[in-house]
Amino acid sequence: MNPTASGNLENVDPIIKQAIRFEIGDDQKAYFQTDYDEDYFLFKAKEDALYSFSFLKGMNQMPTGTVFEYDEETKELIPVSSLTNDLGILALLLGSAGNEDDAKVIPLKKDKTYVVAVVNAGERSAEPYTLKTKKIGDIPAEYNPNNHEEAKALKIQPGTTYRDHLIYQDDVDYYYYKQQGNDEVMSLLLSSVPFTNEQLAQLPKELQKDLKFAGAIIEDTNGNMKIDAKEMETEIPFGLGDNILEMLLGMMGTTDVNTSFKAKKDRGYFILVNSMGLGQVSIQPYTLTLFDHKHVDEDADSKLVNGVPSKPSVLVKKDEKWVATQYLNAGIPFGDKDYFEWNNDQKREVFFSLQTEKALDGVIRVLDANGKTVKTFDLYGVGDAEVGTVELDAGKYYIEVSEFDGKASTQPYTLEIK
Repeated sequence: MNPTASGNLENVDPIIKQAIRFEIGDDQKAYFQTDYDEDYFLFKAKEDALYSFSFLKGMNQMPTGTVFEYDEETKELIPVSSLTNDLGILALLLGSAGNEDDAKVIPLKKDKTYVVAVVNAGERSAEPYTLKTKKIGDIPAEYNPNNHEEAKALKIQPGTTYRDHLIYQDDVDYYYYKQQGNDEVMSLLLSSVPFTNEQLAQLPKELQKDLKFAGAIIEDTNGNMKIDAKEMETEIPFGLGDNILEMLLGMMGTTDVNTSFKAKKDRGYFILVNSMGLGQVSIQPYTLTLFDHKHVDEDADSKLVNGVPSKPSVLVKKDEKWVATQYLNAGIPFGDKDYFEWNNDQKREVFFSLQTEKALDGVIRVLDANGKTVKTFDLYGVGDAEVGTVELDAGKYYIEVSEFDGKASTQPYTLEIK
């Protein structure tokens, strides 16, 4: 069977018996005798760690293949990772593949037996190729391997931030929340944690991949701590768009999620998080926080009459600028909108800035004293501050703050005018 295929290898016994034994760090030089010649190498991982695999190629060679884990009970070779840096189908067709000489990072487990299957996907060559391997990094100390099953889901509480990693290809982190009180809207905030400049200076480039993930919220309707087939109908997926082009390009998953769901009294909820790195390992951690929305809507009594808010919120002047910090609250049809009154003392260019949490797309709308829109700032997307300038005459204005998709905030936003 072609080692580049995704299925399990056949004829496992002769492969295990005849595969060339080696230790990580020992270069393996070999020759391709024929087209599609297959070579097999066997080793045991001495520790849970991140390992680098690469080829030193002869002329016209294109060695490729797969790393398999040997299951001693079932006598099967189970594919762990390809030896190439995978991209989406369309990206490959467009020639957008990454550097084929870049090392492939694969996380492996202590004392497990692995087989490296190499196949000649290029032309014949009288020159040898060399399989180069080495340990490139440790599994992050924060990595939690104990919540990868429904029955071992980590029980979480609102307001507490949980931190973990998605390292191995089959990693799925399970969390479980039980709604103790009445029905209420809960918000889930998931964010990858960017590398610091210090980390980027120290990490090899192979370990500087950004973490992308996806997942789902599933109601445990009967409370048996299992995801039954019927309960899958309650699934609320996150992190996967429906853009076919992005999927073909390999642009799957997300780095940030802010989503809400209605938590029903005495019901449990599974939250599943899995990596979408397309075979590329990221050691970036992610954080998960569940929020209730018990804070009171700051301008709940305000009504919009002919475009003018009846009780707008107040801006505070600090160091020659006006500032407000509030929440976009949950449970409001079409999303919360906050309004602030601001008096411009002279005709001039005015700068506006709205900083929200990473998973939100903030929008600023400037209205005159009669409720007519003067300017809307909606240029930047999720993860960026919304900023812009506009020339305004002297007079009274109202500033509307909202989120493009009507999402609620789990952390306060900051509006600045200067």
